[in-house]
Amino acid sequence: MNPTKFRQLIATVLLWSQITPSVLAAIPSLPQTLTPSTNTASSRLTPPPLAADRQQSMSLSSSQLGLLGPLNARIDYSSLTGTYVTGEFLKKINDKMGVNLIGEYGAKQYRLNGTFGWLLNAKTFLKITAEQFAQKLPFVFTTGNTEQKIKQNAVGANLNHHLEFANLSLGAYVAQADSKRLASTTFISNGSNCHGFEAGLTCIDERNIAGGKSSGANLGMGALINPATYLEGKVYYDAVHYRTIFTAHSDRDRDGLGAGIYAQRLLAANLKLQAGIEARKIYNTYDVALYWKPTWGKFSETEWSIHAQHVKSMNPTPDNTSVGVQVSFYADKLIYNTPHYSLSHALPVVDGIASWIRQPAVKMNQVLAIAEEYVHLADTKINAISPSFGPLAGGNTVTIFGTNFPLNSMVRFGNNIATIVAMTTSSITVTVPAGNELGGVSVSITTPENKTTQLDNAYLYTNGAVPIVTGSTPSLGPTIGGIRITLTGANFVPGATTVIIGGIVIPPSDVTVTTNDNTFARSIIATSPVSLSFIAPPHPKGTVVVSVATPAGSSRTFSSRFTYVPPPTIESILPNSGALAGGTVVTLIGDDFIANRTSVKIGDIVIPPSSVQVISPTQLSFVTPAQSAGDVKITVLTPGGVSDNTSETSFIYTNNAPTVGVLNPNTGPSSGGLTVNLTGSNFVPGNTSITMGNVLIPASVVQVTSANSLSFDPPPRAPGKVPLFVTTPVGNSGLVADGYTYVASPAVGTLTPAEVNSQGGTVVTL
Repeated sequence: MNPTKFRQLIATVLLWSQITPSVLAAIPSLPQTLTPSTNTASSRLTPPPLAADRQQSMSLSSSQLGLLGPLNARIDYSSLTGTYVTGEFLKKINDKMGVNLIGEYGAKQYRLNGTFGWLLNAKTFLKITAEQFAQKLPFVFTTGNTEQKIKQNAVGANLNHHLEFANLSLGAYVAQADSKRLASTTFISNGSNCHGFEAGLTCIDERNIAGGKSSGANLGMGALINPATYLEGKVYYDAVHYRTIFTAHSDRDRDGLGAGIYAQRLLAANLKLQAGIEARKIYNTYDVALYWKPTWGKFSETEWSIHAQHVKSMNPTPDNTSVGVQVSFYADKLIYNTPHYSLSHALPVVDGIASWIRQPAVKMNQVLAIAEEYVHLADTKINAISPSFGPLAGGNTVTIFGTNFPLNSMVRFGNNIATIVAMTTSSITVTVPAGNELGGVSVSITTPENKTTQLDNAYLYTNGAVPIVTGSTPSLGPTIGGIRITLTGANFVPGATTVIIGGIVIPPSDVTVTTNDNTFARSIIATSPVSLSFIAPPHPKGTVVVSVATPAGSSRTFSSRFTYVPPPTIESILPNSGALAGGTVVTLIGDDFIANRTSVKIGDIVIPPSSVQVISPTQLSFVTPAQSAGDVKITVLTPGGVSDNTSETSFIYTNNAPTVGVLNPNTGPSSGGLTVNLTGSNFVPGNTSITMGNVLIPASVVQVTSANSLSFDPPPRAPGKVPLFVTTPVGNSGLVADGYTYVASPAVGTLTPAEVNSQGGTVVTL
């Protein structure tokens, strides 16, 4: 229904209720007391005085029909919160006390309301109500709309007193809605939605829902205009204060007087019309309802009604129009046939106590809460300044890079203001002001919102001295890089020193300059020796040039330079086994061995460079230490790294002496030179020698093909049997006494005849 037309309807109903008395003047006078029908209690009853609360049901529910304790069920549709259901239970405790419990529930609304009523005397009634009411309301923010369920608690009291001619009421209430801080949202300005800041800037919407704290009082009077019409008026005072957090007060805070007028009209013995209008500082309300009491069968124990309400909001919450249907079930059936009110107070009021508490002392029609927000620029950030140095006199141009730079910002170098040449939201080009002294200064940007972001020691005023490099530690490093190199020298500029190594540029952000007192400083110009350090990048094998550059210029080429070396490799181990007691001289063949910088690890024992003899980049030797029996790995360590572990880099510790088996052949000429194959066990490649008689055949000429076989060439010797034995680092084999036999070489004398026929057949004697 259109809200304007709905309000016009309510006004028409109220006007009609005022005109009715003149119409009824032509009707014969009606009795002021009501007589029950024959199917009800036999005693004569008079309804109690009528309560002064708005929406007080004057008939067909409790007092008018004499029913004590209805159970009501209702369903409503709200344009603001959708469909919800209501249950109400009204119970008379005794002749002076009663309670009324109301519960509402829907997807976007719920209410818990409890009222306690107490009859102080035959004419005075007090009721106290506590309520929790929640609605899911729409809230509008710059970054979009959101729905939030807000809870509101309220307490109220109402005092009613019956006079000869009217009912008086005095009430008061206090209500407070919860506040809710919402998550901040970030958005990009379009030029108009962030306090006029230019498009493209990042802004933040700080959002809050400010709950209202409201309180008020009311004074009302109700009276019968005629036997079928009851009219009531009220004066309200309301005050509401929204608990905002971004401002001290809200422009929605308000207080002041208001008024309400309510009418009830009996249309027939089982039909009643009710309407009301309120104009208050918290909201305006327009109500209309029609009640109907069936008179047949089981339906005579029920009451049916339809309701419509429009709430005009006094804050940004949308207006709310609702319609609903209600049915009431009664515990007692006491029906009056005459559709008239009575203000007779001769009989006790206690008969109608249930009707007095049907309308709570407080029942809020709207949760009072508003959206508030604080829209502002996101923080400005300085990422880099290029160049980050310059002369003390200033006048040079630099560019500041970052994010969220608004127009009309102010840039300072230290305390001195720079002149802005050009700017965007991500860069500002300025002319640097003159500095006060040599050294680093902070650079700051102050926005029109008077917020300042600062980068400490971001710009360096320099004196122009050229850097000098005097040394480097270490002078060797692996080709994979990753080690820290330290250069010593002078005139290094903290934050503005670049290193070039082998053509690779190390930027100032990756170079650490250290002064003599070992502190990191951007604000000190070092004219005495200082050092810098950086992580070496990967580079191929070889010696490379190292140089340093600052705003004042570049250093001369560093004479010692830096050498990249690859990790060492092992190709062979001779011998590859030895005694448990150690002492075996082992030779490694490989590559990239470095004199005085190479150590060997055998098993878990490291042999230092001082005990390793590097014969050449491809050969080294060392003496094995004592270890337990078994295979161990040998690795070589240099500044270039560590050699790989493979099956070829194993060394065997053993305690087994060699044995000798079969020599083939075991006889040879005394001139020697005939290769002999020897079988046995525990032969050590590269470290097995043979002794024949008193002659040593060294390991270098003994070919060990496996641990069980070897070959050698016997040296020349006089004919005869010669003992032999085999020697390895572990020890000697047993002596083979008749190991090898030397035989004399044959000698040629005369040949007779000296000549023979070519046909053959001639006997020759040698």
